[in-house]
Amino acid sequence: MSSHAEPTEFHPCSPGMSSSNEPLVSIVLTCFNSERFLEETLASVRAQTYRNWELLAVNDGSTDKTAQLLEAAAQLDSRIKHIRRTERSGQPGAARNTAIPLIQGSFVAFLDHDDLFLPEKLERQVALLKAHPECVAAFHDLDYIDANGKIISRYLPNFLKDAEAYLKELSPDVYICSRQFYEFQVLRYAGIHTISCMIARDRINGDDLLFNTEFTICEDTDMWIRLGLQGNLLYEDRPLSRYRQHDSSITKDFEKLHYFATRLAEYNLERLGHRLSHTQRQALIMRLASSLKDLGWSMRCNGKGRSAAKQFFRSFVLVPRWSTAAAILSAWRSVKSPH
Repeated sequence: MSSHAEPTEFHPCSPGMSSSNEPLVSIVLTCFNSERFLEETLASVRAQTYRNWELLAVNDGSTDKTAQLLEAAAQLDSRIKHIRRTERSGQPGAARNTAIPLIQGSFVAFLDHDDLFLPEKLERQVALLKAHPECVAAFHDLDYIDANGKIISRYLPNFLKDAEAYLKELSPDVYICSRQFYEFQVLRYAGIHTISCMIARDRINGDDLLFNTEFTICEDTDMWIRLGLQGNLLYEDRPLSRYRQHDSSITKDFEKLHYFATRLAEYNLERLGHRLSHTQRQALIMRLASSLKDLGWSMRCNGKGRSAAKQFFRSFVLVPRWSTAAAILSAWRSVKSPH
């Protein structure tokens, strides 16, 4: 699986190191046509109670005022660096990978152009990782917000109950995940969100800091599973970031979402199947069959009857069900006979 980043043009700024003896945190920010929310996002970084950070802002081929906003921000704060890609990637993972070779910090966090860090985000995660050198990364809960910044819901309202078998409480609201946490991630849900995670760069293999660019969606889930295979993860049960949901979100394309969810399930079965019990492996196969069926319905809704039938058939081979057989027949009937 490839993780290669495209050529870039780097616009350097003066070093962002402060006089603090605290470790530097490198924040990787991805931007594309970000003028609507970018200033609010940058303000949330500047408002951090932890001051020793650098922000690597990757401009992924924006055509609006994003470049001007980033250049202005870099002029005002030497900790902010504008990285302009010469080619548009259209992939969050590829854009993030552009910044990885340039980071200087001991710890790495990620942010997207329309999302927000709460003020204590960096401070609390740095403290956790310093207190637990055996852990490779830390993550937390977050709030979903709408386009106007109104809180909609929590990201992980039931996580403590759902993942109870994999969590050990260390102190109030702080938990360590077992080394088998990947089982929960492949069989239930990822738990980690891109903007909730902080990685201790020196505690992992260098390649595992790169996102797998064969996934346009789910590239982050793949990353979190790889991290958990290298060491323990820490979880803090409080929101320290805010994720904005609006009409331009990449996950609004349901066919693409189901396609990459299916590919990730296939990849998880390939790389982790031998680590799972028989019951867990069967559960993962069931999950893959369900993803294939969801992909088939998305294709059917988009008028791709022949492709939909193929995905339904693949689902049926894994888990034979009458409802899937009926879906195959229905999809084939929707395909117009050639003239």
